Amino acid sequence: MSDTTAYTPPSGPRVQARRVIRRAHELLGDDPVFLPLQRHLTPENARDRAITDHTELVIEGFPRSGNTYASKAFALSQRRCVVVASHVHLPAQVKLAVRRAVPTMVLVRDPVDAAISMAIADPHHRVERLVHYWTHYHRQVQPLVGKVLLVTFTEATTDFGAVVDRLNARFGTDFDRFEHSDENVARVFAAIDDKQRVVHGEARYREAVARPDASRDDARAALAARLARPEAVELVARARALHAELVGNR
Repeated sequence: MSDTTAYTPPSGPRVQARRVIRRAHELLGDDPVFLPLQRHLTPENARDRAITDHTELVIEGFPRSGNTYASKAFALSQRRCVVVASHVHLPAQVKLAVRRAVPTMVLVRDPVDAAISMAIADPHHRVERLVHYWTHYHRQVQPLVGKVLLVTFTEATTDFGAVVDRLNARFGTDFDRFEHSDENVARVFAAIDDKQRVVHGEARYREAVARPDASRDDARAALAARLARPEAVELVARARALHAELVGNR
């Protein structure tokens, strides 16, 4: 059994500063007019993620919802270079994509799982705050569900080929299908590993890598225990009710 006392979130001035930046990121993240400013608040070459006149596909979603897996699986299966915008993680990006009629895939994951994974990857976040923002993010996206392809985390990570089939049928595109073989999944994971080592460095690779890793089990259990406390029950219930509504109304 995992030791739920083994994980202690970081604190201090640097953590507080990062929380302030993240809060500003969230407050400005609903309206596409602020997207140029957001790219200065977001790390990892966010300017390269912007929607342009050349963008052919947008892959978006709340962080840790399968965005990286979907992006890598899609890229590795295409026989030509497809211009994809992804990983902005803001409602504004989805709104802009719909406004410009760009084919758009939105990934959605159980809010507790997504929040816990994000809190481990970027530990300056409070897991309760992440569940709250998960709800806000998806409330903003909800009116657009009929104009995007909503894909669950499980669908993306277990049969991305079927997801591409749905994408092509939904938007009349002809993107190449991802064949969900052990070899191709291994290629996706290798690409994810390479990206995370470049972005986060070897020291934080295990915490941040966007795929399963047993080394995070203790932290996951500790964060799950926080969300099981009485004061978080209503917060989690609202988020999960919205998740069920989104997935059920596709």
